[in-house]
This record gives sequence, structure tokens and C-alpha cells, in this order.
Amino acid sequence: METRSLIKFISQLKIQTAKKSLYFDIHLTTESVKLAQILKSKNIISTIKPFSCRYARGVKYRIFPNHTLLTNSNARVALFSRNTPHISISLGGLKLLDYGCGSSTLVLETPRGLMTHQEALTYKTGGELFAYIYI
Repeated sequence: METRSLIKFISQLKIQTAKKSLYFDIHLTTESVKLAQILKSKNIISTIKPFSCRYARGVKYRIFPNHTLLTNSNARVALFSRNTPHISISLGGLKLLDYGCGSSTLVLETPRGLMTHQEALTYKTGGELFAYIYI
């Protein structure tokens, strides 16, 4: 899995959200698009739009961070550093964490790709902790 592009995407999202930018443009991989869709479902991103740029190769995405007061705009994303040992969570551990997480969400790297801990429970698989979305 290409974690460098995921980390770059989250870092850019944090910077642009802090600056209260209306949108930003970025090249995304398929895993980054999946992460963007997870963040959209948690109301951290309001819109994801693909567009073609005449001077750049491939497809860029225009990301609109969510800044409105009507939605959950105070949600935060915490990345887990890749310099530390990976935190693997088994299916039994996920069941315990789901009970105690409340409205927070764990983003896991699984053999099926990036997914939330709720999706991992439906697929009955564990994975390595990538990010933590909390309020």
C-alpha cells in the first residue's frame, strides 16, 4: 500500500482546513480516494470532484473541506506514525473497540484495502491501524 500519498493527502487536508481554504487540488491514488470517501462519510470533506488538467498527467481531484457550523466541523483526524511499530488489531479487539469507541472511527489497512472499523467488523477481518477520526 502506498502510504506516502495517504499521509500527503491527510497533511494537505489538515493544512487547508486550518487555513479555511474553500478547496484544494491534489493527485490521489485509488487508496487515497477511498480514504477521501471515508472522510466524506464522516463530514470532514464536503465534496470530492475529479477533473482533468491540461498540463498535468492523470486525474486531479478538487477537495472541499467542510467548514460549516451546521455539520460536524470540529472532527479531527489523527495519523499514526510509520516510524513506530504497526498496531495490529484482531477481530476480537475490533469488537471491544467498537463497544468503547462511541462516535469515533478507526481507519484500518486490511487485506481488502482501507476501511473503517465498522466495515471491518462486517467483513470479519482485522488490520493495522492507520488513522483515528474523533470529535
